[in-house]
Amino acid sequence: MKTFNPIKGVAAAVVGALCITSLAACGPKVSGSESGDSAPANTDYSTVEPAKEISFWSNHPGNSIDFEEAKAKEFEEKTGIKVNVVTGGGSYPEVYQRFQVAQSTGDAGDLVVLADVTWFGAYLEGVK
Repeated sequence: MKTFNPIKGVAAAVVGALCITSLAACGPKVSGSESGDSAPANTDYSTVEPAKEISFWSNHPGNSIDFEEAKAKEFEEKTGIKVNVVTGGGSYPEVYQRFQVAQSTGDAGDLVVLADVTWFGAYLEGVK
């Protein structure tokens, strides 16, 4: 029967930590800029015509449909842009599946609620 050697356990933990640190150092820089944060470029939006209405797909997490509809109404009152609150599915995976299918038809919602486990896949696919 083999016994646990605490020195080997500590050594394995240290090697693991060094490997993770080394791998993290190889990744892209994700915050700030090389020369510090700079002000955003001046963009001229004067020629952009606002939408008359947009759609907001949600699965209404936590039974939030009343809140979502109230915020949609508030947004419309402030901007004049109508927001159609759409039930995109009964769960985050269902909304994401519907969103993926709609990407091929060009019929996706303008705003879509995605879960933390699905939004990154859409980001990596370049979905806009």
